[in-house]
Amino acid sequence: MIINEKELQFLRTLPAPDHQSDRKGTDLNIEFDGTTVLCRVCGDKASGFHYGVHSCEGCKGFFRRSIQQKIQYRPCTKNQQCSILRINRNRCQYCRLKKCIAVGMSRDAVRFGRVPKREKAKILAAMQKVNATSHEKAVSSELEDEGRLLTTIISSHEKTCDYTRDKVAALTERARTQPVRTNCFPHLVCPLNPAPMEQGENSEMMKHFSEWFAPAICGVVEFAKQIPGFSLLPQEDQVTLLKAGVFEVLLVRLACMFDSGNNSMMCLNGQVIHREALHTSNNARFLLDSMFDFNERLNALRLSDGELGLFSAVVLIAADRPGLRNVELVQKIQQKLSDLLQKVVISGHPENPHIFGELMKKIPDLRTLNTLHSEKFLAYKMEPQNNGLMDPSSTVTSSTLLSADPWSQYETT
Repeated sequence: MIINEKELQFLRTLPAPDHQSDRKGTDLNIEFDGTTVLCRVCGDKASGFHYGVHSCEGCKGFFRRSIQQKIQYRPCTKNQQCSILRINRNRCQYCRLKKCIAVGMSRDAVRFGRVPKREKAKILAAMQKVNATSHEKAVSSELEDEGRLLTTIISSHEKTCDYTRDKVAALTERARTQPVRTNCFPHLVCPLNPAPMEQGENSEMMKHFSEWFAPAICGVVEFAKQIPGFSLLPQEDQVTLLKAGVFEVLLVRLACMFDSGNNSMMCLNGQVIHREALHTSNNARFLLDSMFDFNERLNALRLSDGELGLFSAVVLIAADRPGLRNVELVQKIQQKLSDLLQKVVISGHPENPHIFGELMKKIPDLRTLNTLHSEKFLAYKMEPQNNGLMDPSSTVTSSTLLSADPWSQYETT
Protein backbone atom coordinates (compact mmCIF):
# COMPACT_ATOMS: atom_id res chain seq x y z
CA MET A 1 0.00 0.00 0.00
CA ILE A 2 1.57 3.28 -1.16
CA ILE A 3 0.59 6.58 0.45
CA ASN A 4 -0.61 8.99 -2.23
CA GLU A 5 1.56 11.74 -3.71
CA LYS A 6 -0.31 14.64 -2.13
CA GLU A 7 0.04 13.34 1.39
CA LEU A 8 3.77 12.65 1.01
CA GLN A 9 4.78 15.70 -1.02
CA PHE A 10 6.75 17.13 1.86
CA LEU A 11 8.85 13.95 2.05
CA ARG A 12 10.04 14.05 -1.56
CA THR A 13 13.37 15.74 -0.83
CA LEU A 14 14.15 13.65 2.23
CA PRO A 15 16.50 10.65 2.05
CA ALA A 16 15.25 7.23 3.06
CA PRO A 17 16.27 6.08 6.56
CA ASP A 18 19.63 4.34 6.65
CA HIS A 19 19.25 2.22 9.75
CA GLN A 20 17.21 -0.90 10.22
CA SER A 21 16.19 0.40 13.62
CA ASP A 22 14.47 3.31 11.89
CA ARG A 23 12.22 1.09 9.79
CA LYS A 24 9.74 0.21 12.47
CA GLY A 25 7.38 2.69 14.11
CA THR A 26 7.67 2.53 17.87
CA ASP A 27 4.06 3.46 18.52
CA LEU A 28 2.43 1.60 15.60
CA ASN A 29 2.77 -1.92 14.24
CA ILE A 30 3.81 -0.95 10.73
CA GLU A 31 6.96 -1.28 8.69
CA PHE A 32 8.05 1.03 5.90
CA ASP A 33 11.12 2.01 3.91
CA GLY A 34 10.65 5.76 4.20
CA THR A 35 7.69 6.37 1.90
CA THR A 36 6.18 2.91 1.25
CA VAL A 37 4.36 0.74 3.79
CA LEU A 38 5.65 -2.83 3.81
CA CYS A 39 3.89 -6.18 4.21
CA ARG A 40 4.03 -7.36 7.83
CA VAL A 41 4.47 -10.95 6.70
CA CYS A 42 7.14 -10.93 3.97
CA GLY A 43 8.38 -7.34 3.72
CA ASP A 44 7.15 -6.74 0.17
CA LYS A 45 5.23 -3.54 -0.70
CA ALA A 46 1.85 -3.62 1.01
CA SER A 47 -1.17 -3.19 -1.22
CA GLY A 48 -3.61 -2.36 1.55
CA PHE A 49 -4.92 -3.11 5.03
CA HIS A 50 -6.03 -6.73 4.78
CA TYR A 51 -7.42 -8.98 7.52
CA GLY A 52 -6.23 -6.60 10.22
CA VAL A 53 -2.67 -5.88 9.05
CA HIS A 54 -0.84 -4.23 6.17
CA SER A 55 0.03 -6.94 3.68
CA CYS A 56 0.88 -7.52 0.04
CA GLU A 57 -1.48 -9.15 -2.46
CA GLY A 58 0.45 -12.42 -2.27
CA CYS A 59 0.16 -12.84 1.49
CA LYS A 60 -3.43 -11.60 1.48
CA GLY A 61 -4.42 -14.25 -1.08
CA PHE A 62 -2.41 -16.94 0.67
CA PHE A 63 -4.10 -16.26 4.00
CA ARG A 64 -7.58 -16.10 2.43
CA ARG A 65 -7.13 -19.43 0.62
CA SER A 66 -5.67 -21.07 3.69
CA ILE A 67 -8.63 -20.07 5.87
CA GLN A 68 -11.45 -20.50 3.35
CA GLN A 69 -10.24 -23.91 2.19
CA LYS A 70 -9.12 -24.97 5.67
CA ILE A 71 -5.82 -26.16 4.30
CA GLN A 72 -3.62 -28.20 6.60
CA TYR A 73 -0.01 -27.63 5.56
CA ARG A 74 2.77 -30.13 6.03
CA PRO A 75 4.65 -29.39 9.28
CA CYS A 76 7.90 -27.50 8.94
CA THR A 77 11.06 -29.62 8.89
CA LYS A 78 13.27 -26.76 10.17
CA ASN A 79 11.99 -26.39 13.74
CA GLN A 80 9.20 -24.04 12.56
CA GLN A 81 11.64 -21.12 12.46
CA CYS A 82 11.77 -20.28 8.74
CA SER A 83 12.43 -16.64 7.88
CA ILE A 84 9.60 -15.44 5.66
CA LEU A 85 10.86 -12.95 3.05
CA ARG A 86 9.59 -11.82 -0.32
CA ILE A 87 12.09 -14.00 -2.19
CA ASN A 88 11.35 -17.21 -0.26
CA ARG A 89 7.80 -16.83 1.07
CA ASN A 90 6.53 -19.80 -0.97
CA ARG A 91 9.08 -22.30 0.35
CA CYS A 92 7.47 -23.11 3.68
CA GLN A 93 3.72 -22.61 3.71
CA TYR A 94 3.44 -23.87 7.28
CA CYS A 95 5.69 -21.08 8.66
CA ARG A 96 4.10 -18.53 6.35
CA LEU A 97 0.63 -19.20 7.73
CA LYS A 98 2.05 -19.22 11.24
CA LYS A 99 3.57 -15.78 10.68
CA CYS A 100 0.34 -14.45 9.16
CA ILE A 101 -1.45 -15.30 12.39
CA ALA A 102 1.46 -14.08 14.53
CA VAL A 103 1.49 -10.60 12.99
CA GLY A 104 -2.24 -10.20 13.56
CA MET A 105 -4.15 -11.50 10.55
CA SER A 106 -7.65 -12.41 11.71
CA ARG A 107 -10.05 -14.97 10.24
CA ASP A 108 -12.93 -12.64 11.08
CA ALA A 109 -11.35 -9.42 9.87
CA VAL A 110 -11.78 -8.73 6.18
CA ARG A 111 -10.90 -5.13 5.36
CA PHE A 112 -10.35 -4.28 1.72
CA GLY A 113 -9.86 -0.99 -0.14
CA ARG A 114 -8.50 2.22 1.29
CA VAL A 115 -6.71 2.49 4.59
CA PRO A 116 -8.99 4.00 7.26
CA LYS A 117 -8.34 7.72 7.84
CA ARG A 118 -7.37 7.19 11.46
CA GLU A 119 -4.94 4.44 10.49
CA LYS A 120 -3.48 6.57 7.69
CA ALA A 121 -2.95 9.48 10.10
CA LYS A 122 -1.03 7.16 12.41
CA ILE A 123 1.09 5.94 9.51
CA LEU A 124 1.97 9.47 8.40
CA ALA A 125 2.80 10.50 11.97
CA ALA A 126 5.08 7.50 12.41
CA MET A 127 6.78 8.12 9.06
CA GLN A 128 7.35 11.78 9.92
CA LYS A 129 8.88 10.77 13.24
CA VAL A 130 11.25 8.28 11.60
CA ASN A 131 12.28 10.70 8.84
CA ALA A 132 12.79 13.52 11.34
CA THR A 133 15.10 11.28 13.34
CA SER A 134 16.96 10.31 10.19
CA HIS A 135 17.39 13.96 9.15
CA GLU A 136 18.56 15.01 12.57
CA LYS A 137 21.27 12.36 12.40
CA ALA A 138 22.23 13.47 8.88
CA VAL A 139 22.46 17.13 9.96
CA SER A 140 24.56 16.21 12.99
CA SER A 141 26.92 14.34 10.70
CA GLU A 142 27.18 17.35 8.36
CA LEU A 143 28.03 19.70 11.22
CA GLU A 144 30.34 17.38 13.14
CA ASP A 145 33.65 18.44 11.57
CA GLU A 146 34.13 22.12 12.44
CA GLY A 147 37.19 22.47 10.23
CA ARG A 148 35.34 21.17 7.20
CA LEU A 149 32.31 23.29 8.09
CA LEU A 150 34.36 26.48 8.26
CA THR A 151 36.30 25.73 5.07
CA THR A 152 33.10 24.94 3.14
CA ILE A 153 31.32 28.15 4.17
CA ILE A 154 34.30 30.41 3.49
CA SER A 155 34.94 28.78 0.11
CA SER A 156 31.26 29.08 -0.82
CA HIS A 157 31.20 32.76 0.17
CA GLU A 158 34.26 33.55 -1.94
CA LYS A 159 32.87 31.69 -4.96
CA THR A 160 29.38 33.18 -4.87
CA CYS A 161 30.10 36.76 -3.75
CA ASP A 162 31.43 39.22 -6.31
CA TYR A 163 31.91 41.92 -3.68
CA THR A 164 34.59 40.57 -1.36
CA ARG A 165 37.25 43.07 -0.37
CA ASP A 166 39.84 41.34 -2.55
CA LYS A 167 37.60 41.41 -5.64
CA VAL A 168 36.70 45.10 -5.34
CA ALA A 169 40.12 46.25 -4.11
CA ALA A 170 41.08 47.81 -7.46
CA LEU A 171 37.71 49.52 -7.79
CA THR A 172 37.93 50.84 -4.26
CA GLU A 173 41.44 52.18 -4.76
CA ARG A 174 40.41 53.98 -7.96
CA ALA A 175 37.36 55.47 -6.23
CA ARG A 176 39.59 56.87 -3.48
CA THR A 177 42.40 58.19 -5.65
CA GLN A 178 40.41 59.27 -8.70
CA PRO A 179 36.82 59.63 -7.55
CA VAL A 180 34.06 60.33 -10.05
CA ARG A 181 31.28 61.85 -7.98
CA THR A 182 27.65 61.84 -8.99
CA ASN A 183 24.18 62.49 -7.64
CA CYS A 184 21.40 59.93 -7.60
CA PHE A 185 17.70 59.61 -6.97
CA PRO A 186 16.94 57.67 -3.77
CA HIS A 187 15.10 54.81 -5.48
CA LEU A 188 18.25 54.13 -7.54
CA VAL A 189 20.75 54.27 -4.68
CA CYS A 190 22.41 50.87 -4.54
CA PRO A 191 25.98 49.68 -5.09
CA LEU A 192 24.58 47.19 -7.59
CA ASN A 193 23.32 49.96 -9.86
CA PRO A 194 25.85 50.24 -12.69
CA ALA A 195 24.47 53.56 -13.93
CA PRO A 196 22.85 55.55 -11.11
CA MET A 197 22.20 58.58 -13.32
CA GLU A 198 20.68 56.68 -16.23
CA GLN A 199 17.79 58.58 -17.77
CA GLY A 200 14.78 57.26 -19.63
CA GLU A 201 11.44 55.69 -18.94
CA ASN A 202 11.04 54.21 -15.49
CA SER A 203 10.13 50.76 -16.82
CA GLU A 204 13.24 50.50 -18.97
CA MET A 205 15.41 51.99 -16.25
CA MET A 206 14.24 49.51 -13.61
CA LYS A 207 14.41 46.59 -16.01
CA HIS A 208 18.04 47.41 -16.72
CA PHE A 209 18.71 47.70 -12.99
CA SER A 210 17.09 44.32 -12.36
CA GLU A 211 19.48 42.63 -14.76
CA TRP A 212 22.29 43.54 -12.38
CA PHE A 213 20.31 42.74 -9.26
CA ALA A 214 19.40 39.16 -10.27
CA PRO A 215 22.95 37.70 -10.21
CA ALA A 216 23.46 39.01 -6.68
CA ILE A 217 20.33 37.17 -5.53
CA CYS A 218 21.39 34.01 -7.35
CA GLY A 219 24.73 34.26 -5.58
CA VAL A 220 23.01 34.25 -2.19
CA VAL A 221 20.89 31.25 -3.23
CA GLU A 222 23.96 29.29 -4.33
CA PHE A 223 25.76 30.25 -1.12
CA ALA A 224 22.85 28.95 0.94
CA LYS A 225 22.75 25.64 -0.93
CA GLN A 226 26.38 24.98 -0.04
CA ILE A 227 25.99 25.65 3.69
CA PRO A 228 26.29 22.19 5.33
CA GLY A 229 22.88 21.04 6.54
CA PHE A 230 20.86 23.55 4.52
CA SER A 231 19.98 21.11 1.74
CA LEU A 232 18.68 18.65 4.35
CA LEU A 233 15.98 21.06 5.48
CA PRO A 234 12.47 20.69 4.03
CA GLN A 235 12.34 22.57 0.74
CA GLU A 236 9.62 24.86 2.06
CA ASP A 237 11.93 25.90 4.91
CA GLN A 238 14.79 26.53 2.49
CA VAL A 239 12.63 28.91 0.46
CA THR A 240 11.30 30.59 3.62
CA LEU A 241 14.83 31.28 4.90
CA LEU A 242 15.96 32.64 1.54
CA LYS A 243 12.97 34.91 1.03
CA ALA A 244 13.33 36.35 4.50
CA GLY A 245 17.12 36.70 4.54
CA VAL A 246 18.32 37.48 1.03
CA PHE A 247 18.22 41.28 1.45
CA GLU A 248 20.01 41.04 4.81
CA VAL A 249 22.79 38.89 3.35
CA LEU A 250 23.15 41.31 0.43
CA LEU A 251 23.60 44.18 2.88
CA VAL A 252 26.39 42.29 4.62
CA ARG A 253 28.03 41.42 1.31
CA LEU A 254 27.89 45.02 0.06
CA ALA A 255 29.36 46.53 3.21
CA CYS A 256 32.74 46.93 1.52
CA MET A 257 31.13 49.28 -1.03
CA PHE A 258 30.48 51.85 1.71
CA ASP A 259 33.35 54.10 2.78
CA SER A 260 32.75 55.59 6.22
CA GLY A 261 35.93 57.66 5.94
CA ASN A 262 34.57 59.63 2.99
CA ASN A 263 30.94 59.10 3.99
CA SER A 264 30.23 57.77 0.53
CA MET A 265 29.07 54.74 -1.42
CA MET A 266 30.68 53.20 -4.49
CA CYS A 267 28.70 51.87 -7.47
CA LEU A 268 29.65 49.13 -9.91
CA ASN A 269 30.70 51.65 -12.54
CA GLY A 270 33.17 53.20 -10.09
CA GLN A 271 31.15 56.35 -9.50
CA VAL A 272 31.00 57.63 -5.94
CA ILE A 273 27.83 58.92 -4.32
CA HIS A 274 28.27 61.10 -1.24
CA ARG A 275 25.74 60.77 1.51
CA GLU A 276 25.04 64.50 1.56
CA ALA A 277 24.33 64.54 -2.17
CA LEU A 278 21.32 62.24 -1.93
CA HIS A 279 17.94 63.71 -2.76
CA THR A 280 15.22 63.50 -0.14
CA SER A 281 12.31 62.69 -2.44
CA ASN A 282 10.28 59.49 -2.17
CA ASN A 283 10.66 59.54 1.60
CA ALA A 284 13.69 57.23 1.36
CA ARG A 285 16.29 59.34 3.15
CA PHE A 286 15.76 57.65 6.53
CA LEU A 287 16.38 54.21 5.00
CA LEU A 288 19.50 55.43 3.22
CA ASP A 289 20.87 57.06 6.37
CA SER A 290 20.19 53.85 8.27
CA MET A 291 22.05 51.82 5.65
CA PHE A 292 25.07 54.12 5.84
CA ASP A 293 25.06 53.96 9.65
CA PHE A 294 24.80 50.17 9.67
CA ASN A 295 27.66 49.66 7.24
CA GLU A 296 29.81 52.13 9.14
CA ARG A 297 29.33 50.12 12.36
CA LEU A 298 29.86 46.80 10.58
CA ASN A 299 33.02 47.94 8.81
CA ALA A 300 34.36 49.27 12.10
CA LEU A 301 34.68 45.67 13.31
CA ARG A 302 37.23 45.04 10.52
CA LEU A 303 36.01 41.54 9.73
CA SER A 304 37.76 39.47 7.10
CA ASP A 305 35.94 38.15 4.04
CA GLY A 306 35.81 34.70 5.64
CA GLU A 307 34.32 36.08 8.85
CA LEU A 308 31.72 38.03 6.86
CA GLY A 309 30.85 34.83 5.00
CA LEU A 310 30.33 32.93 8.24
CA PHE A 311 28.29 35.83 9.64
CA SER A 312 26.15 35.76 6.48
CA ALA A 313 25.41 32.08 7.11
CA VAL A 314 24.30 32.89 10.67
CA VAL A 315 22.08 35.70 9.36
CA LEU A 316 20.48 33.40 6.80
CA ILE A 317 19.93 30.30 8.97
CA ALA A 318 17.58 31.88 11.52
CA ALA A 319 15.15 29.71 13.47
CA ASP A 320 12.85 32.64 14.33
CA ARG A 321 11.73 33.27 10.73
CA PRO A 322 7.92 33.09 10.48
CA GLY A 323 6.53 30.12 8.57
CA LEU A 324 9.26 27.57 9.28
CA ARG A 325 8.04 24.01 9.65
CA ASN A 326 11.05 22.28 11.19
CA VAL A 327 12.18 24.93 13.64
CA GLU A 328 14.22 22.50 15.74
CA LEU A 329 16.38 21.44 12.81
CA VAL A 330 17.00 25.04 11.72
CA GLN A 331 17.85 25.94 15.32
CA LYS A 332 20.36 23.09 15.48
CA ILE A 333 22.20 24.39 12.41
CA GLN A 334 22.00 28.01 13.59
CA GLN A 335 23.46 27.18 17.00
CA LYS A 336 26.39 25.32 15.46
CA LEU A 337 27.12 28.18 13.08
CA SER A 338 26.87 30.75 15.90
CA ASP A 339 29.25 28.78 18.10
CA LEU A 340 31.72 28.49 15.23
CA LEU A 341 31.45 32.22 14.44
CA GLN A 342 32.15 33.06 18.07
CA LYS A 343 35.33 30.95 18.08
CA VAL A 344 36.55 32.40 14.80
CA VAL A 345 36.02 36.12 15.53
CA ILE A 346 37.37 35.92 19.08
CA SER A 347 40.44 34.08 17.82
CA GLY A 348 40.93 36.53 14.97
CA HIS A 349 40.42 39.68 17.07
CA PRO A 350 42.02 39.09 20.47
CA GLU A 351 42.22 42.85 21.01
CA ASN A 352 38.42 43.04 21.14
CA PRO A 353 36.99 40.37 23.50
CA HIS A 354 33.45 41.73 23.01
CA ILE A 355 33.47 41.52 19.22
CA PHE A 356 31.09 38.56 19.02
CA GLY A 357 28.44 40.33 21.09
CA GLU A 358 28.83 43.48 19.01
CA LEU A 359 28.50 41.47 15.82
CA MET A 360 25.36 39.64 16.93
CA LYS A 361 23.75 42.99 17.76
CA LYS A 362 23.92 43.73 14.04
CA ILE A 363 21.29 41.06 13.30
CA PRO A 364 18.37 43.08 14.78
CA ASP A 365 19.66 46.08 12.80
CA LEU A 366 19.52 44.00 9.63
CA ARG A 367 15.96 42.95 10.41
CA THR A 368 14.95 46.59 10.83
CA LEU A 369 16.59 47.59 7.55
CA ASN A 370 14.88 44.69 5.83
CA THR A 371 11.50 45.89 7.08
CA LEU A 372 12.23 49.50 6.11
CA HIS A 373 13.35 48.43 2.67
CA SER A 374 10.16 46.45 2.06
CA GLU A 375 7.98 49.33 3.28
CA LYS A 376 9.75 51.95 1.16
CA PHE A 377 9.75 49.76 -1.90
CA LEU A 378 6.05 49.05 -1.53
CA ALA A 379 5.34 52.76 -1.06
CA TYR A 380 7.36 53.56 -4.19
CA LYS A 381 5.54 50.86 -6.14
CA MET A 382 2.14 52.22 -5.10
CA GLU A 383 2.85 55.75 -6.31
CA PRO A 384 0.62 56.65 -9.32
CA GLN A 385 3.52 57.29 -11.69
CA ASN A 386 5.09 53.93 -10.77
CA ASN A 387 1.89 51.88 -10.61
CA GLY A 388 2.44 48.70 -12.58
CA LEU A 389 6.12 49.50 -12.98
CA MET A 390 7.29 46.33 -11.30
CA ASP A 391 6.19 43.17 -13.03
CA PRO A 392 7.20 40.27 -10.76
CA SER A 393 7.25 37.89 -13.71
CA SER A 394 9.74 39.93 -15.71
CA THR A 395 11.96 41.68 -13.18
CA VAL A 396 14.02 40.56 -10.23
CA THR A 397 14.56 43.85 -8.44
CA SER A 398 13.72 44.41 -4.79
CA SER A 399 10.28 42.96 -5.49
CA THR A 400 11.97 39.60 -5.05
CA LEU A 401 11.29 40.10 -1.37
CA LEU A 402 7.59 40.55 -2.04
CA SER A 403 6.91 38.10 -4.88
CA ALA A 404 7.09 34.30 -4.91
CA ASP A 405 7.67 34.11 -8.68
CA PRO A 406 11.46 34.67 -8.71
CA TRP A 407 11.83 31.60 -6.48
CA SER A 408 10.00 29.21 -8.79
CA GLN A 409 13.23 28.14 -10.45
CA TYR A 410 14.82 27.40 -7.09
CA GLU A 411 11.79 25.45 -5.86
CA THR A 412 11.99 23.04 -8.78
CA THR A 413 15.73 22.38 -8.67
